[in-house]
Amino acid sequence: MLNAGDRTAIVMELCHVLIPCYTFFVFASIESAVFYGLGKIEYLALGSFLANLFQISLFLCMTYGILSQDLLVVAGILGSSIIVGSVIRTVMYAFLIKKHSLL
Repeated sequence: MLNAGDRTAIVMELCHVLIPCYTFFVFASIESAVFYGLGKIEYLALGSFLANLFQISLFLCMTYGILSQDLLVVAGILGSSIIVGSVIRTVMYAFLIKKHSLL
């Protein structure tokens, strides 16, 4: 796939896979700024740990042949770990708001 003559199609496929993921990332970055501002970096550490466990498990699945070793699969792993990290951060953000009655 990487030796294809026309790389425009590959780039467009990667954009279609990753743009929604980075949209999640933008909103999660705003939530991260709130955590940093409140000094609650333990939430960020926990979220990063859980998202990294998810990403490592997917890469292990690829290593053992459960997932194919393909550029789009790697992009999907990256994108899905961004989304999982964003969802985890959003859940922790909601918990923080509820716990400290910030709204």
